[in-house]
Amino acid sequence: MKEGIDWTTSRYLRTSTRKTPFSPSDIAGFREFVPHIHWRLKGKPYGAVVVAPASIDAALWEENALRLPLALNVDGTAMFPTRFTNWDEQ
Repeated sequence: MKEGIDWTTSRYLRTSTRKTPFSPSDIAGFREFVPHIHWRLKGKPYGAVVVAPASIDAALWEENALRLPLALNVDGTAMFPTRFTNWDEQ
């Protein structure tokens, strides 16, 4: 995976279960938005993060393919996504 992302969206959930997933409406929005933003970014990586008090989940689109990162580097601290989102179910 390339280092660095040119564009990221994020959403904060004040109340959440311990395993934070992207919502079905997030996923539906990604299906519409990611091809457009990929075109705007000229194929550069696009990432999305959902954040809750105790956990995060993350996704990365690189070369129009969904990738699920194993960890995110946030100010030198490794944060591990829950990977709880069921991308196939939507």
